[in-house]
Amino acid sequence: MTPPLRKRWLVGSAGACLLALLVTLAYPLLQPSLQRAFAGFYPEDEAWRQVLLEQRLEGYATFLWLAFGASAAWCLVLWRADAANALAARLRRAGPLLAALVALAIVGLDYHFSNREWVRLGRPCWDNYCLYADFLSQWLSGQPVEQRLLALLREDYHANSPMGPLLIAGLQLVTGLETITSYRACVLLATLGSGLLLWRLLRLAALAREATVAALALFATHLILARSAFFPQTDAFVLLWTSALLVVAAERARAPRAWHAPACLLLLVTGLFVKLSFLPALALLPVWRVATARAQRRRPELRALGLEALLFSLLPLALYLLAQWRLGLLHLYGVELRVIATSDSNFPFVAMSLLHAAWLLGPLAWLGRRRCGVLEWALFAWVVLYLAGLWLSRASGWDRFYLALLPPLSVLAAHGLAVLEERLGSGPLWAGVLLAASLNYAALQLWLYY
Repeated sequence: MTPPLRKRWLVGSAGACLLALLVTLAYPLLQPSLQRAFAGFYPEDEAWRQVLLEQRLEGYATFLWLAFGASAAWCLVLWRADAANALAARLRRAGPLLAALVALAIVGLDYHFSNREWVRLGRPCWDNYCLYADFLSQWLSGQPVEQRLLALLREDYHANSPMGPLLIAGLQLVTGLETITSYRACVLLATLGSGLLLWRLLRLAALAREATVAALALFATHLILARSAFFPQTDAFVLLWTSALLVVAAERARAPRAWHAPACLLLLVTGLFVKLSFLPALALLPVWRVATARAQRRRPELRALGLEALLFSLLPLALYLLAQWRLGLLHLYGVELRVIATSDSNFPFVAMSLLHAAWLLGPLAWLGRRRCGVLEWALFAWVVLYLAGLWLSRASGWDRFYLALLPPLSVLAAHGLAVLEERLGSGPLWAGVLLAASLNYAALQLWLYY
């Protein structure tokens, strides 16, 4: 890195460090007002959420000091960039062994924090998904549980999302695992599968290998993914389905094959049975066509756009609603749509969840914005579409609802990582990844996830 370039980065980073210090010093002055404003925010039947909220308000005071320390450490790395690059060159000689050790450390830390959160909340299996999976497992093995299964289907609005319980029941039948263990294993497999699909997306973006690996590391150590990686909730299945759909859509846009359209249709139909938050994906293929056309500075062909909307928006929805109607569950879908807004749909919570999802990936994406091509514009369109679905439905400000945004944001951020590597070298790049991972795990340690 040349001295003038080093000076510019140092000045910018020092400014960010100063801003972090000011926010850190200001928060204790603001904290009493926040505590008064949110005192008794939840009703008595949700008192446990009030405890979580108060922990977060306390935890941010410590976290901001850690963020300031990380900013100062980053400035030091830039100051000694040549030494950092020399160290990175020596570590690179360890090659696959070092990579394997780092991967094991990430899996271990993700397990620790995900399991820690699950235990703290009383080892829950919410929304009757374990009961649902038990009934399906018994029914698939030939036991006479049809009446009990039908009663659950007609009483619980979560029953219109059977894909997760089917996966749990299938793994349970194959392995003999307990239901909750099978559930957590399915969540882990979905998370790992999403990581592999992200790798493919990154390769389709034609990024250098070092930026690709760094983006994958940021994804794997992200606080939302780390918390969700072993926690028995169905958001990891939405992550898997949306990641698969993005990969097939990207492959189809690059070099169409006969199997791409049926694969998209299959993912869209089955994804609707995963979770309500998959619903924005019905608009993905038409929006993808519009976004790619705009990126190429041309108008989308209206006939092709209409055909996309018919095949990949209306047809999957019609098939899903037909299945719900035949099962007698259509009224429960309306119930689920009506109850999606909760106390946590409050704007500050929604804004905080978005900040948790994009606190580093967003700025990195901005840094690499000039390198974005057609694929990146389509992924950005999906980010906007998914956020619009969450916000227009007034979904709760829960971090896990933003899990499906991490793969496209990671691809966009990878271009910023490539800029960092080219301008600063491998040493600062990996120092930055390490600092970001440390802050993510620190946020989990301080119970800042929500």
